[in-house]
Amino acid sequence: ELAKREMADKLQQSENEVIRQRLRNQTAWTVGLIIAFILAFGWGVALYQKNESKRSLNSLLHGQVSERTKDLEAANDQLTQANKELRTLNHVASHDLKESIRNISTYLGLIARDLPEGAQTHSKEYFERIERSTAHLYTLIEDLASYSHLSGTESGSKKHVPLQSIVTQVVDEL
Repeated sequence: ELAKREMADKLQQSENEVIRQRLRNQTAWTVGLIIAFILAFGWGVALYQKNESKRSLNSLLHGQVSERTKDLEAANDQLTQANKELRTLNHVASHDLKESIRNISTYLGLIARDLPEGAQTHSKEYFERIERSTAHLYTLIEDLASYSHLSGTESGSKKHVPLQSIVTQVVDEL
């Protein structure tokens, strides 16, 4: 009977050890699952916060872009208006300057016609130079007005310029 009792005690100890081992295993699994759940929850919260931060920054950036776009549109409108005013001023100023040059040329012709014959031959070269200079100035004003008008548009026609005639004209005026 003692041997049975010892056997029963050993069997009971074995069963107790198996139960303790199962409890340890279950506890380890439970702790592992709890840790995994906590990590997954923390990871989910971190992703949510990161996405919320991105949404917030995107919203802020969108607001800044919209504000700057409005500012640029307003500045563009102001520049467009200023360009219109400058084109109008250019048109008026070039018209007035060309009128003055035409008057100079007309009065020069009248003066040359009214000079006595001897004075005309002596001053003829000066009158011709003045006439060429006024014609040149008139052309410059027209070209400046044309350039100003073309620079306000996207398309400007390009053409070949006879450089030899321009060089010859410059040399003659010197």
